[in-house]
Amino acid sequence: MHSFNLRYRLKPVESVSSDALSNYAIFLLFAALLYQPFLCFINTHIFTIKPIFLMLSEASLLAVVAFNFLRGPVSLPMLSLFVLLFTNAFVLVLFQQYFDPKTIRNLMIPILMIWLGSQYNYKIPIDKLVKIFAWIVILVGVFEFVLPGLYSSVFNVINFHISIGRSSEVALKYAEGGFSLNGTRYGGRNLLSFLGDHRTSSIFLETVNMGNFGVLLACWGLSKNNIKSGLFFVIAAFTVAILADSRFASTLIILLLIMRLSMPLRLLEITAYSSPLLILLICFYLQGPMIDDNFKGRLGSTGFYILNFKASEYFGASNYHYSLFVDQGYAYLLHFTGLALSLIMWISFCRMKMSSNEGRVYKSLVAILIASSLAISGDSIFAFKWVTVMWFLLGTFLIQKKTININQSLNGLR
Repeated sequence: MHSFNLRYRLKPVESVSSDALSNYAIFLLFAALLYQPFLCFINTHIFTIKPIFLMLSEASLLAVVAFNFLRGPVSLPMLSLFVLLFTNAFVLVLFQQYFDPKTIRNLMIPILMIWLGSQYNYKIPIDKLVKIFAWIVILVGVFEFVLPGLYSSVFNVINFHISIGRSSEVALKYAEGGFSLNGTRYGGRNLLSFLGDHRTSSIFLETVNMGNFGVLLACWGLSKNNIKSGLFFVIAAFTVAILADSRFASTLIILLLIMRLSMPLRLLEITAYSSPLLILLICFYLQGPMIDDNFKGRLGSTGFYILNFKASEYFGASNYHYSLFVDQGYAYLLHFTGLALSLIMWISFCRMKMSSNEGRVYKSLVAILIASSLAISGDSIFAFKWVTVMWFLLGTFLIQKKTININQSLNGLR
């Protein structure tokens, strides 16, 4: 309880948001989780959804946050990162001769959502919000698992993915029912094989992000000082991982649990913040073209790509894009964003001050989640549908630095 009160004392009065901004924050989090199943439903029953609809949905939700962010109050480091992000994108476009809005959007989400979380006025307790999210994911996942035919008649996932360009019509030959290709574990489930071969995706419409959300629930539950208050989230995390039959999620949840129980906080932080380096060393040791689609194959392929980069690719300055790096997140980040900005963003993340030990633990576990995901997945760590929640939760722990009001500053210059 002391740390809870401390968090409030450390936040200056001017950082506390209005009810309108906090209400919008709640709306945005629900919208981020549910906008894709909503669009999938429309695609299934009303009209075809184009990729631009997806982009406009995310852009419109973020635009409101960006507008309020630029109105302030905002800390100078956050504003500097925001400006640096656009400057980096502009410079790289000159070298790449190519512009993908996702390169800005991917790194803009953490800045805006952390800021939004720091402005939240706790109108609805955070634990209650996360519990609601967990129940929605689990209940829809159980519905999909128990009544897959009915679920696919409501949400034809494979046709939706084809419509928005995430899959091709060739996938229709291999997909079962209306589910995506990864909705079936053709070699048999890894977790609780007696449950059958179907992997649920719930509201995420794909199992990868379903598993990632399970890890996020574990990060939140394991950050609690009181085991009892975090138990629901840990159980929910394992439930989500099992429903999705996610090897990554189940393995990482167990690893995070062991680390949380065995490591003092300072050691956990050191390990977490150095985890990208540690994981990359493993990738380099295992480096080689991906032959088998397993942990070893994906880690090795990440190392293979990075070790065979041209010098320009390390800095995001290559104008030859020979791969989208579907399962090689570190290679994807370096090739399209560059080493300089990636390091600045990571160091800024590590240096953020949390208002309690719970915040420090949560940030450490999230760091491990990010570092691990980048090694075996391409851009799932940038998926709007769940990382908005992850970064928002981090922002609720943030100690506010001295803030500036941009509008007032501009008026002063006039």
